[in-house]
Amino acid sequence: DKLTITPAEAGKVFDELKVNGNAIAAAANQASFVYTVQASDTEVKIEATVKAAPAATITLTFGTVVKVAGKSTGDAVNVGDALTITPAEAGKVFDELKVNGNAIAAAANQASYVYTVQASDTAVAIEATVK
Repeated sequence: DKLTITPAEAGKVFDELKVNGNAIAAAANQASFVYTVQASDTEVKIEATVKAAPAATITLTFGTVVKVAGKSTGDAVNVGDALTITPAEAGKVFDELKVNGNAIAAAANQASYVYTVQASDTAVAIEATVK
């Protein structure tokens, strides 16, 4: 038999899927997986952890005031990516940092800030003033 395994909650994908205790790497980030029952199976035990499905494309944009480690403006980013944001000019700190229009108070007077891309992000737009 072929068993189609899907997360119980809509909009989720597998973070990890195990069948009979064996992790199935091919199922990671997928919304379904087909398992073929083996002759050696005395039972089929399915365990899974799920996460929000990543958006099809999340585009990163930022101006010349900041740098994002390893990224350029216009790059695609994924849900869960940790983006290290720093002022473009050495020796500067953030006066104000905004991601998608929301001010991030914790970044004030800091020389760097790590923003983790959220499942709700459709884009990541970074704006900043530095001092």
